[in-house]
Amino acid sequence: MQFLFLLLDLGGFLHTLLYFCILKQNDVLVGIHGSKYS
Repeated sequence: MQFLFLLLDLGGFLHTLLYFCILKQNDVLVGIHGSKYS
């Protein structure tokens, strides 16, 4: 049972990591477009 909770915790962690990666990527894209048009 404890293993299941560990798995859920890992899933949540990976999901958070992915979310931050997407945010970072968006920041980079916005930065590139911003510097191009400024």
